[in-house]
Amino acid sequence: MIRRRLDYVLWWGYYFLVVRSCALLSLRGAHRFMQFWAVVKTKLLNHQYRTAVRRNLLHVFGVPSDRARLERLVNDHCAMMATEHLQTFLYGRLKPKLCQAPISTHGLHHLDRALSRGKGVIFLTGHFGRFEILLVVLRKMGYALSVLTQDISAHNQNLSLAKYHYARAGSKPWWDLGIGQIQFGSYLRPVYRNLARNEMIMIVMDAQLGAPENRSPVKFLGGTMLIHPGFARLALTSGAAIVPFFVYADTPYHKIGVIEEPIFPSVQGDQHQEIDALVQSCASVLEKYVSRYPEQYWGCSYIDYYWSVDASSS
Repeated sequence: MIRRRLDYVLWWGYYFLVVRSCALLSLRGAHRFMQFWAVVKTKLLNHQYRTAVRRNLLHVFGVPSDRARLERLVNDHCAMMATEHLQTFLYGRLKPKLCQAPISTHGLHHLDRALSRGKGVIFLTGHFGRFEILLVVLRKMGYALSVLTQDISAHNQNLSLAKYHYARAGSKPWWDLGIGQIQFGSYLRPVYRNLARNEMIMIVMDAQLGAPENRSPVKFLGGTMLIHPGFARLALTSGAAIVPFFVYADTPYHKIGVIEEPIFPSVQGDQHQEIDALVQSCASVLEKYVSRYPEQYWGCSYIDYYWSVDASSS
């Protein structure tokens, strides 16, 4: 009971001191504060989270059992997750010229080539890095995009009021910038309408949606992971191109956004096989970045729930 009350108080302090005051902080000052906050919160209140991250880094991602390096990766992961909405909030208030300074974007010509077809783009990423920052940058550059999200009020009914306001505050820069949000479970008409306008729909491919039997098994990190094939079906039915993108930190204060080559899906044989092949190709692109920067993958603490070792690999 005391731990829950202390966690509640810290969440309210986090909401008021950080989210409400982040407009007064610089990016570097905010990052330093969040590094300190992540270490304090996870070591004092959420030791189980650090234990899960450490276990998965060893057994799933295959990180060598070097204690110093392992603890550094755990601290880096916790610091990244602690800045979940803070940096997006700050980037949303930067001027367009300054907004591109802390992030280097590569591959914009791939995005322009996909948009030149006039059928819209499925902007695909995974729970990796601070991908929201690139969305803010692209919106400030004039790209029209929407985000496929979960309903905060319906999906997180067990969250405390402080956590709920924190999540709402993290989405506010998207609303202010004109980035639309389409909730899961709603009609797909807004998605098809935006694609018909040659706009971008951002989708997170490894979001655990639906029942496990409705997901497609893909090879991932030497094992099998289940991914919902909804984005592949949407691409085949709408004709939109799939453009994978990822954002990772090369230094504590600088991000690199990489836009991969577009994928133009077309049904030439069995549709189910085409969907499975498309999901696997996109998962392989995600695997390339996750294996290189495992500490920047959001699922470090829970990937073992939907990932299993292949019998052939073991």
